[in-house]
Amino acid sequence: MRDKNALFLVHRIHKDNIVKKGGADYIADYLKTQGYWIIAIEHPLYGSQKSFIKCGEDVRKFQIYGNGPIRWVQEIFFNIHNTPNSEKKDFGLILAVDPLNFVSAYLIKLFKQKKTKILFHSIDYSENRFEFFLLDYVYNLLYAFSVRNADIVTFVSKVMGEKIKEIRGKNPNSRGILHYLPNSPEYEKIPKVNPSKKNENAIVYSKSFISNSEIKILSRVIKEVVVKHPNVVLHIVGNVKKNDHSIDSKSEMRKNIKFYGLVPYEKNIEIMSHSSIGLGWYENKLSFEKYNDSLKLREYAASGLPAICNNKTSTALEMENEGAGIVANTEAEIAIAISALISDNKKYLNMRQNAIKWARKNDKKNLLKALLTKIDL
Repeated sequence: MRDKNALFLVHRIHKDNIVKKGGADYIADYLKTQGYWIIAIEHPLYGSQKSFIKCGEDVRKFQIYGNGPIRWVQEIFFNIHNTPNSEKKDFGLILAVDPLNFVSAYLIKLFKQKKTKILFHSIDYSENRFEFFLLDYVYNLLYAFSVRNADIVTFVSKVMGEKIKEIRGKNPNSRGILHYLPNSPEYEKIPKVNPSKKNENAIVYSKSFISNSEIKILSRVIKEVVVKHPNVVLHIVGNVKKNDHSIDSKSEMRKNIKFYGLVPYEKNIEIMSHSSIGLGWYENKLSFEKYNDSLKLREYAASGLPAICNNKTSTALEMENEGAGIVANTEAEIAIAISALISDNKKYLNMRQNAIKWARKNDKKNLLKALLTKIDL
């Protein structure tokens, strides 16, 4: 058994002093329950917010200036400089969540923590991530370097796993263990409210950043649904531009749509667990969505919510195959699916049970337990 110390390198999305948590946080949280002492070095994914070094209750703030490549190079040196060498603290594991953080982890292992293992957790991938060709070229080089040189590579979707195998297959010296680790939560940590204590007309749409086009789609869907179900309420949880709240002022829709903004994770889960149906929608305007895994659909399932989503994420297809939700690709199909779940209690309860079974099968705690056994940590 190696020393139970881990270094967590991650980029964060910040909005109104709220930090978005992702699938990698479930890994870090589980390691803590297994007695790991974790140092987290966090940098903002966008903007010029401060960087943080977190160790238990000890939180230190730092300001790194600049944007883009200028800032990224500084972050690499920052991560290396602020990681103790093995004589002071021996890290058994470094958890790196993107290619830039993997470069930091690789150099830390090379110069300061030679015996550590690096877990590269691939949460997304894109052939064309940036608008600038040179940045795309560098990004793809770093991603290939990461999946070929990490001791452990975990990937959140099966389509991403196939892409990683393709990239690694082009280099006979690729190393490390590949392990499928979807963005599922720890099953027991997500509350499940008895359907009899819920409002059957409560629907939730949760996403970190919600576009104007999504708001328009949702409003048209709800306008269609209220014809048969006038008491339906859509709870929209996530950051919405202020001018997109205009729908809320329309008297005909005021009681049917409620905006919360971007809320802390615990509040998000509370709203979700008290709803009856979860909605998802992927526009594929972001190139990395092709390979991602929908954390939200998996959280809906762990809350016991049947979900409705379009087929632009592979998670929705898995959900449908498990009988845990409905794939709907048009506004009319979404409205019909909502009405069917509200009107048919037997269908709703059956799909709810399937959602719970699906979530239990992908319980992050059990998946991580199997992974840690596999990599001898």
